[in-house]
Amino acid sequence: MELYRDNLKIDLTRFNGDDSWELAVPATYVIEPGGSVVYCSADADYTRRPEPDDLLTVLDDL
Repeated sequence: MELYRDNLKIDLTRFNGDDSWELAVPATYVIEPGGSVVYCSADADYTRRPEPDDLLTVLDDL
């Protein structure tokens, strides 16, 4: 909370519209037809995303 409020001057309560101080973490999952998770990527830094080629490789292997 202090990082956003004090250091970055980001008011998450105003952004979220409530007092939760929650911040979503973007995630990517690939789930096979049988229901098993075969790939997962989650990073609190929203600028870091999986490479498309990595996802395509996982999908090709299904």
